[in-house]
Amino acid sequence: MREESHGSQPDSVDAEALRESESRLRAVFTAIDQGYCMCELVLDDDGEPVDYRFLETNPLFEAATGLVDATGHTALELVPDLEPHWLETYANVALGGGSLRFEQESPAMGRRFDVFVTAVEPRGRFVLVFSDVTQRHEAEISLRESEAQFRSMADSVPVMIWVTDSEGTCTYLSKRWYDFTGQTPETGLGLGWLEATHPDDRERVEESFLSAAADHRPFELDYRLRRDDGSYRWTLDAGTPRTGADGEFLGYVGSVIDITGRKEAEERLRRLHDEEHRLALRLQRALLPARVVSLPGLDVATHYAAAENALEVGGDWYETFTLADGRLGVAVGDVVGHNLDAAVAMGQLRSGFLALATFAQHPSRLLDAVDAFAVRHAITDFATVCCAFLDPVSGVVSYSSAGHPPMVLVPEHGPVVWLDGARSAPLGLELDRHRGDATVVMEPGSVLVGFSDGLVERRGESIDVGLARLDAVVAAHRHLPVGELGRRIVLEMMTTAGYEDDVVVACVRRLAG
Repeated sequence: MREESHGSQPDSVDAEALRESESRLRAVFTAIDQGYCMCELVLDDDGEPVDYRFLETNPLFEAATGLVDATGHTALELVPDLEPHWLETYANVALGGGSLRFEQESPAMGRRFDVFVTAVEPRGRFVLVFSDVTQRHEAEISLRESEAQFRSMADSVPVMIWVTDSEGTCTYLSKRWYDFTGQTPETGLGLGWLEATHPDDRERVEESFLSAAADHRPFELDYRLRRDDGSYRWTLDAGTPRTGADGEFLGYVGSVIDITGRKEAEERLRRLHDEEHRLALRLQRALLPARVVSLPGLDVATHYAAAENALEVGGDWYETFTLADGRLGVAVGDVVGHNLDAAVAMGQLRSGFLALATFAQHPSRLLDAVDAFAVRHAITDFATVCCAFLDPVSGVVSYSSAGHPPMVLVPEHGPVVWLDGARSAPLGLELDRHRGDATVVMEPGSVLVGFSDGLVERRGESIDVGLARLDAVVAAHRHLPVGELGRRIVLEMMTTAGYEDDVVVACVRRLAG
């Protein structure tokens, strides 16, 4: 307990202000959806760290670690077999200063953690903000295993599998193709595959391919493949058109096979495709927050919609959090890419965002801090995010955007307002400049809507058309509860072929007093 001063009036005021500040910070860490704890090093007689003691934890600490009543106990008292690297890492930060973010498995605890640690005063103390990412890690492993299984299957079945882009350039050939033709991966891809396998009738094959591709119809042709020893084998080549979510022709995936075995091989490929899609969705959902934060006087709801044909996870994310001064923070963002690297970067960026948000006073300063964090830890070289702080009492909204589509404010009556002020460059570009803030008053009954660009972007269409479409949708359904409003936005903005990119939507309504 901190000893109070009974001296002058300023000391009493300072002590009261400090208690209020500590109370607000404690409320913040109680509300966030990640584990939090403050610890101090335990030193031996020679001043060497031998353990660390938990001084304070939030409600999610127990769920994230499985440790009960940790406050006042040391790590080794609770987990005697805890690996030494945890103490070594925390001691380096607590005694050396600064902060560190890392992901590490603890066999002794049977869990894997994503950890942000920073030194605090007095020397020897440190704060942790962390998540149990065991399920996410297992999902990543499952997805990689599925990808490996696909390649293993493609390389082992009695089928020569090939994939092209829309111009006919081959982008993948299975191992059996190389074994049969004598090509190598270095020479087999590109346009060389056609020259090497069809030296006698390349013109006829090219003509048939282009004719089929022009109408996006299946490409089938009986022709001969030649081995290095000069022998030939007659087979049926079957190519199935690949299309994007909006029906755009992407090329062909096909096989060279005796016609009797083609159906079985195609069915196996389809099953693997469906399994990869399921695992990608599982991983994406594991990376997003398990719940949203709300405050009295506000209703909050979030939604996620996966791309229709996504075989990989994306970098779209959202976050809600409580600030130390009682305001609500809401953010939506997107890390460039659609693969495991983008998904991992998104998870790292979201964790750092939450840890840094606690101490932020302005959205622009939070974006500056997150940008510096992303650059320092080489998390990503391009990401967008839009962030807003909302005062539920006054209705004042402060916001800032780093290369992200603007949020939209939907009043109870009248035209919607696009929050297109305070725009700046995306994160990760290492630009030496500060971002700005803009403010707007959110009247009771109004709704604030943030979203990722996949909601409004369609291939071959200006984004302005998508923004106008969203303007009409939110205006038409503004009186719905925020949960239903978000679902209606996702449903009505979707094309008949589904979304070609992942979509996140966050809605916040200020309730009437």
